[in-house]
Amino acid sequence: MSVEGLRRLAEALHELEDEWFPDPKSMSEECWGCLAGILQAVQEPVFGKVKYPDPWERSTALLVRISRRHCLPNGNKRLASAAFLATIFFNLETFYPDLDEEQAKDRLRHAEQAAIKALAVIAARTDSNEEEALISDVTPTARRAMTLAPLPEDGSEDARGQG
Repeated sequence: MSVEGLRRLAEALHELEDEWFPDPKSMSEECWGCLAGILQAVQEPVFGKVKYPDPWERSTALLVRISRRHCLPNGNKRLASAAFLATIFFNLETFYPDLDEEQAKDRLRHAEQAAIKALAVIAARTDSNEEEALISDVTPTARRAMTLAPLPEDGSEDARGQG
């Protein structure tokens, strides 16, 4: 994921939601600088080691940080969800090269459910010092979303992927 990738996601959200998502062209460089800082923190190595080598943890880190840092005047959670889903989508072929189109769509539907559950947990926990704990708590949901086992439809699973 790159800042340009986030810009394209923001443009798509603006086109889909019209007035509900701000026009990316009108967003300040400060907004984009904040998002670039998040991407850098999630993707760049620290002391020679990648902080989030697991793509599910990396996608969750993007979800948590973009939704919590409020880089944009509006639409932070929508952009965070789109970044989460895009990161998972771009990793589908890497981890599941034999998925057919229907299975891939199913995985993305599960990832969407995981994003909704994760955002509920993120919204409920307001202490901004808890980002790493949130990432640890929500990552299993992202990982479970990509297994071939169906997610419970009755809402019995919490954000950690447990019943």
